[in-house]
Parts: sequence; C-alpha cells; structure tokens
Amino acid sequence: MRLSDIMSSMGLQSYAEVGLIIFLTIFLLVAIRTFFFSKPNEIAAASNLPLEEEYPARSSAPATEGQS
Repeated sequence: MRLSDIMSSMGLQSYAEVGLIIFLTIFLLVAIRTFFFSKPNEIAAASNLPLEEEYPARSSAPATEGQS
C-alpha cells in the first residue's frame, strides 16, 4: 500500500472545506462591518494612521553594552 493510498482514504478534504467556510464567514463579517456599520469619522481617523508620526521610527543601530 502506497502513502498516497493511505492519505486519500483518510478523508482529509473535509478539513480544507471547513477551513474555507470559516475563512469566508469571517471575511464576509468583516466586509459587512466595514461597509455598513462603520462611522465616517472612524474611517477617516484610521486612514491617517500610517501618516501620523506620534511614535518615532526605531533606529537600526545595534544595542550598546548594558542594554538588551
């Protein structure tokens, strides 16, 4: 008996189908919340987040002695 015969007889395709259903359900819930239940000022604030400089960029310099 080959490994492919063993794996095909285990019925693992149901895991992929369940995962797809879970993904599509969450995706649709997020899309519905975004387009129907969001407030315009909330979207405007979120769209500016990448442009705000409240938190300065970290330097890529290596740590000095005594710091971890």
